[in-house]
Amino acid sequence: MSDCSIRPALITNVLPDSIAADIGFEAGDRLVSINGQPLRDLIDYQFSVRMSSWNWKS
Repeated sequence: MSDCSIRPALITNVLPDSIAADIGFEAGDRLVSINGQPLRDLIDYQFSVRMSSWNWKS
């Protein structure tokens, strides 16, 4: 897959009082990386989110 065909995920809605709203996400933003790592596809996004949830400290 060429870099030209990759389209970053579009944020269409942000719930009020959510973590996304707290850090400043807005509808229309695009998700291009997580922790500085570019996302190549939906699988990268899902993997990154799952890995980051394993690193939460109580």
